Amino acid sequence: MLRSVIAGLFLIGLLAIYDVSNAQVRNIVPYLGASGSVGPGGFGWGLEAGIRFFTFYTGIEEGAYTPLPRTGEPVIGHIPDPWIVSVQFWGVHAGYVFRVFTYLGIVVLRNSEQWNVPKGDTSYMVTTRNNFDFGPDFRYSGLADGHLYLAFALTYRRGLKAGLGYMF
Repeated sequence: MLRSVIAGLFLIGLLAIYDVSNAQVRNIVPYLGASGSVGPGGFGWGLEAGIRFFTFYTGIEEGAYTPLPRTGEPVIGHIPDPWIVSVQFWGVHAGYVFRVFTYLGIVVLRNSEQWNVPKGDTSYMVTTRNNFDFGPDFRYSGLADGHLYLAFALTYRRGLKAGLGYMF
């Protein structure tokens, strides 16, 4: 709930900055985007919002991914290993803008993993484990007069993220 309120206030702030900067030389540009991801963690989705100011960019992102399903037959009398049920993440990205259209930076994510931990043959306990994930962030905004951008990021747990967004 608190994250949703903070994200909403962030978006309102971006739109307010856009109104102020629209009369200027467009040195401050807000953006919104959506993405999909695939990797060792499974398949997922994400949303992001941010701002480009002069030669830097920064933003927030949030999303989830579902781990690949477990395979194999259960063995009676054997306690299975714990497994991840779902993962939610939120984080920040920031970087430098090279030659107007090329962006290079870093993304830092906080993952919240929900695990099923077996207690016996048929029962299990649900626990949550939190960890951080980081990696490179690359963007290209040379589409539709710089309004559309492609975003790519690579992290250990989430895997490869590919997204599409709009710069106002």
